[in-house]
Amino acid sequence: MKSVKYLVNEKLYSVKSALIGHELWIHINGETHAIDLRPKASGVSAASGVSSGVILAPMPGKILKVNVSLDDSVEAQKIIIVMEAMKMEYSLSAPFSGKIKQLNCREGQQVELNQKLAEIEPSEEIHERKS
Repeated sequence: MKSVKYLVNEKLYSVKSALIGHELWIHINGETHAIDLRPKASGVSAASGVSSGVILAPMPGKILKVNVSLDDSVEAQKIIIVMEAMKMEYSLSAPFSGKIKQLNCREGQQVELNQKLAEIEPSEEIHERKS
C-alpha cells in the first residue's frame, strides 16, 4: 500500500492506495473508493452487457458489518458489506438494483482475497435492457 500527503489550499490530505488485481483502491478523507481498471463498454461488462452482481473480497480481511439479508431488495450503490483490511474500512456496494441471491459471509468472519461474499440478482428492468 502506498501512502502520500497532499497540501491543497492549506488543507492536508492523506491518501492511501493499493492496486489489487484489476482494481485501484483509494482511501481519502475517511472514504474508500475502488476504481475498476478493466476496459468497459458503456460502463457495463463488455462480455455480458451487464455488470456482474458478484461481490468479492478485494483483499483478505474481516467482515465488520453485513447490511442485508438473503432475498432483500437493494438499490444500486447501497452499501451491503463493510470489511476491514490493512487497517482501513472498505464499503462494498451493490453494482445495480436487485435482490440478494446469495450471502456467504457474516459479521466477524475472516475472508480471503477474491472470496465470494454475496451475489445480487438484477431487477427486471436490467434483464429487459439486456435482451
